[in-house]
Amino acid sequence: MPLRTIRLSMIAGILAFGAATWLLRRNGGTPIASVGPELLLTIGKFVWGAAVLGCFVLFVRLRQVRTESQYRSLSIVGWALCEATAIYGGVFYLLTGSAYWYQMGVAFMVLSFFAFMGEPPLRRTPRS
Repeated sequence: MPLRTIRLSMIAGILAFGAATWLLRRNGGTPIASVGPELLLTIGKFVWGAAVLGCFVLFVRLRQVRTESQYRSLSIVGWALCEATAIYGGVFYLLTGSAYWYQMGVAFMVLSFFAFMGEPPLRRTPRS
């Protein structure tokens, strides 16, 4: 499966979830569950911390891989880590009505598509 298709599938799912939440909220939908935002923010700190730390480690590791398949695999893992922030933001938006964390998660996910390109950079071999 081409990596472009994976990226498009990931972002399409997140945007569809956000659109459905927006439609529910726009029409006066009430919160689905009475969850306190304090608990959700605590969970968010963990999700964001794990994603940022994981992406940093993967970004460094990506520069050390030797094969194209390793490069692609690590890129997909990086995208998935960043997608977790968007999923968290979508759930926060759905439960509380605040779209801030959803917007930040989508932005972080899109940035991950540039940080983890999926295709290894061209490596030049020295001429003899």
